[in-house]
Amino acid sequence: MKKKWVFELGMAIAAGYAVSRVVRIAMATGHSMEPTIKHGQFVIVDRLAKPKKGDLIAFKSRQKKGPKHFLKRIVALEGDVVRINLGRLNLNGFFVEEPYLKEPMRKRRMEAVTVPKGHVFALGDNRNNSLDSRALGTIPLKDVIGVVKYGR
Repeated sequence: MKKKWVFELGMAIAAGYAVSRVVRIAMATGHSMEPTIKHGQFVIVDRLAKPKKGDLIAFKSRQKKGPKHFLKRIVALEGDVVRINLGRLNLNGFFVEEPYLKEPMRKRRMEAVTVPKGHVFALGDNRNNSLDSRALGTIPLKDVIGVVKYGR
């Protein structure tokens, strides 16, 4: 009987460890992803999912000061040409419909950026209040922690 209890406890600890390697729970701070994710909302991040266009991702900051992690939406993948024209996202020469945006962008223009190999271009849904690839540059895939799977 005692051995069974020890075995079950060991299995529970191993399962918890395995889940912690695959899933991460994070709390959103700031307002850059509103209205999709609110300040203080908890999200689940899948560390094994392969990020694709439109996904919300968590990634490590390369800044010396400020937040250590960010949550943003991937709008472009390697090889894509992204620009802002007339206050709208333009991807590979076509305007992108973005129904998730909080409000229209006040910044009307951004020169074209070609996303390099092994990188993504990510923006906040609250574009007028977001520190994102427009200022940070493209995001190396090695800095991506995972894809946000819950919290929307």
